[in-house]
Amino acid sequence: MAAPYVMASTVWGEAPVPPEIPMTTDSLTTWSVSKQGTFVAPASVFRVRDTVGIRARVVDQSSNALSGAQLFLEIRDAGGALVISLQGFSDGAGRVDLKWKTGRTQAPGLYTATVVEVLKSGYLFDAGLGTTQVTFSLE
Repeated sequence: MAAPYVMASTVWGEAPVPPEIPMTTDSLTTWSVSKQGTFVAPASVFRVRDTVGIRARVVDQSSNALSGAQLFLEIRDAGGALVISLQGFSDGAGRVDLKWKTGRTQAPGLYTATVVEVLKSGYLFDAGLGTTQVTFSLE
């Protein structure tokens, strides 16, 4: 019978990480919303109890629309207090439509909607490349 022997060992290291492509939002606008829930027209002034529509467009560094990206948005009042967090996914045109139904107890004043994160495999959100904030008012 042959004597046992030790095979050579190799350390392979870690698999290379694929590069992450920068992405951002190239537009962020507020819209009036109909009673049926469709976006009607761009607007920046709303009444208490209105539904505020917020539309963003997710793109890569070459301004190509990205579908399937998950967008996270916060709405804060004039004092900086968080009012609501919203999230949605981009469609084939890179568009994300979010809605916020304001309540009767919502205080009139200035509000700011801010994109805080966008997630998509193989991409990295870079807020400095695009438009990530929009302000609107409630009367």
